[in-house]
Amino acid sequence: MNMNDIKQFKVVLLGAGNLATSLGLALVKSGFSVEQVYSRTLEAAQTLANVLNASAVSCSMSFPIRPMCISWR
Repeated sequence: MNMNDIKQFKVVLLGAGNLATSLGLALVKSGFSVEQVYSRTLEAAQTLANVLNASAVSCSMSFPIRPMCISWR
């Protein structure tokens, strides 16, 4: 497998903080495509997703464990 094959994989970032932002920018600069950004808050996910041309997703957990996800593109 070469770099062109690897760059065809879809990237999803978990989190929208400093680490995810730096990693996302580096991946995009290297030719990867970030598809989605997941974060606890939709606002944070949207902010980074806009920069990376990705979709934003926010999930909150309720009990009993039932993920409630909001997606935005």
